[in-house]
Amino acid sequence: LMLSAFGLVLSVYIRQLENFAGTMNFVIFPMFFLSSALYPIQRMHDAGAVWIYRLASFNPFTHAVEAMRYALYGQVATLSIVVIIVSTIVFYMIAAAGYDPQRGLVRNTRGASAAGRMVICALGALKRGNCAPAVRSPSL
Repeated sequence: LMLSAFGLVLSVYIRQLENFAGTMNFVIFPMFFLSSALYPIQRMHDAGAVWIYRLASFNPFTHAVEAMRYALYGQVATLSIVVIIVSTIVFYMIAAAGYDPQRGLVRNTRGASAAGRMVICALGALKRGNCAPAVRSPSL
């Protein structure tokens, strides 16, 4: 849920699909590598990488991984669950604040191709009045 909220934040602020590669390189990959997904956070501290340990402690991905890691051992990571819930709420609030209904799907599809409109209509994203009638195959 937290990652879907983070994805909503990215989708609100990234205007073009081509810009998503830069976001992957400069936001998501560093957050992944600075989480405890590859190396346990306690071992970072024990190995003397205190500054990496501190950065990883503020990373919400670390807490998601730690919550899953604790769950595999039948334990509950209370701090991690609290951080995940707070991060989810914050990400949803940022996404809601950045959402512009005037830039929504209906407005963006007016100049779309017929195939694009049919896909969007099939997904039910447009109001019924804006969709072209469905093409029916002749009955045999």
